[in-house]
Amino acid sequence: MDNSSHITKSLAAIMNIRYDFARAGSSTGEIKIEAIRRIFKIVAPVVSRIGGKLTRIMEEGISAVFENSTEDALHAADEIFLAASASLSAEDISRLSIGIHYGEVYMGSVKYRDFVAPIVISEGVYTAWHLCDAASRYDARVLISDKAVERVRSFENRFSSRKLGKVYLPSRKTELMLYDLFDSDQTDHKYSKKRGKLVFETGVDLFIEGKYLQSRNYFIELLRFDRNDKAAKKYIFMCDKAISGQQLSAGDKYLEIW
Repeated sequence: MDNSSHITKSLAAIMNIRYDFARAGSSTGEIKIEAIRRIFKIVAPVVSRIGGKLTRIMEEGISAVFENSTEDALHAADEIFLAASASLSAEDISRLSIGIHYGEVYMGSVKYRDFVAPIVISEGVYTAWHLCDAASRYDARVLISDKAVERVRSFENRFSSRKLGKVYLPSRKTELMLYDLFDSDQTDHKYSKKRGKLVFETGVDLFIEGKYLQSRNYFIELLRFDRNDKAAKKYIFMCDKAISGQQLSAGDKYLEIW
């Protein structure tokens, strides 16, 4: 058996592209493989052209790393949805989500005769998967962590986004701020999020400060012109629990715990 001893360590933007099979209803193994093939045909050329490396293909998603620039990952996400709009149905696109994180990545490979398989070790891969999973719950196409945002020059001015809220990772005893990157959203969703950005982010900031009544008022105001905003509804639920005087657990202080 020929094992490669070469291992590289780098700091990189980590992307996961996921197709939500649960929202597609019952899917056989054949249907899942065909769906992954369709997505891969879109993702692979974009990632390769922009300078990323494909690292994993599984039911949980297609992973890639961008070692040169975190901005490359953001541009790739936008181009993936642009390419998807030309070849996938609206229903398929609605099941597609992308998560982008930044962190350490260890890469190597294992070989046996003509078989060569890459090995990628990174907690960031799982964080990116969680970002994809959360995206589908909040009607977001692309979620990005603050660790990735910090690596993008003038992020607020150059990309359409809104601060979504904090999540907690117990295994690492750390918290992350998430951002909904909506440049790739449908036109009506993009307009709605852009119009409500200030109201939504003020509500998020007040919630983090523990000012639940004031926070709730902002999210109620937001729902007046976007009654389908799932994140706003989640915050109202959490604010109501806090205002009612119920004992709050650590989980009640975060949008989610991963």
